[in-house]
Amino acid sequence: MPLTPSIINTDFLLFMERVAISLGIGMMIGLEREWAHKDIGVRTCSIVAVTSTLAWQISPVASYILLIALIPLITLVNWRSFTRDHSLELTTSVALLATAILGILVGAGQLLVAAACGVVMTGLLAWKAEVVKFAGAVTIEEIRGALLLGMIALVVYPLLPKGSIDPWHLIDLQAAWTVVLVISAIAFANYILLRLYGTRGIRWTGLLGGLVNSTATVAELASRARGDPARLSIFALLGMLTANSAMLRTAGSPSPSCC
Repeated sequence: MPLTPSIINTDFLLFMERVAISLGIGMMIGLEREWAHKDIGVRTCSIVAVTSTLAWQISPVASYILLIALIPLITLVNWRSFTRDHSLELTTSVALLATAILGILVGAGQLLVAAACGVVMTGLLAWKAEVVKFAGAVTIEEIRGALLLGMIALVVYPLLPKGSIDPWHLIDLQAAWTVVLVISAIAFANYILLRLYGTRGIRWTGLLGGLVNSTATVAELASRARGDPARLSIFALLGMLTANSAMLRTAGSPSPSCC
């Protein structure tokens, strides 16, 4: 049976997919700015995102020209805000530039990256009060702890050799460091959840940690309970039960050899 030629233009569909994604990103960011009663809203952000995608399809140079052309618009927005309220729209200006960059990423084919960054950026804009409150409550010790966890995960781990380093195949530094990383991450997440939700956060630690490594989660919760037995013991027990329940849910899937 002869194959009938396809009448669907796949190139056009891919192009429209990119336009739709960039339009969605622009509308999402623009809606948040509209709700915040800013001069730049849904239409402006949507047009900037789609135009950035179209500019990249024409030429990368056109994208750079578009970014430069946004400077007068941003200047006008800040001038209006300053003459009206004696304040600058710095966040909105950065959001507009970021919207253009995300549109360029969509045009370059980085659809998932652009969409994910758009969601994260919209969340940061929408949760301004929560972000400011969280930043004001963070201590220098917590910042150092986050930096230490980042060094463990992003600096030390990639430098370790893969596989066994001894003739008997007993010592695997990367696998051992993975255990250290998992325990440190669970401990840090547990601390953050305790700060945000109090003792109720232990249940979330048990659930999320049990999906990753139930043994490390139980060890972390037991350590917390020893530190404050009167207040945390019953919640730590609930967290351990939750961790083991989560482990049973994932028992059918293969687990890493180091965990």
